[in-house]
Order: sequence, then structure tokens, then C-alpha cells
Amino acid sequence: MVPDEFEALSKHKSMFKSLLVNEGYRRFIMDSFTKSNIKTSGLQLVDQTVKIDLRGLRNFLQQEGAIKKFGL
Repeated sequence: MVPDEFEALSKHKSMFKSLLVNEGYRRFIMDSFTKSNIKTSGLQLVDQTVKIDLRGLRNFLQQEGAIKKFGL
């Protein structure tokens, strides 16, 4: 979705901090479940499925100016 990650991070630092560090991403998670959870010799292997509201995330990034509208 974002063509140049480093440029986007520098231009929209507070938005990405809000989204990633302050857990703003949670509003875009529609469903999440663990398929398997295996503990072996100090390691924990987790198979997790997360369903994301991609349209909502895209609209949010467009409103913040991090990405441009598709098809212009």
C-alpha cells in the first residue's frame, strides 16, 4: 500500500506512532484466532490468523495522506 516505507515513516511519524506503537491498528482487526500453539524446547510456535478491514485501513491511510487514492 505504501510505495516508499522510509519516506512515509519520516513524513507521517506521528500517524504511524499512533497506529503501531499506541495500538491504533486494533480498530482494523475484524477477527483473530489461533490455529495452533506448540511449545517445544524453549520455543513457542504459534499459527495465528488475523482478518483485517483492508478498506477501512486504506481509507485511514488516504485520509492521513500516507497513500494516494487508487485509480486517479
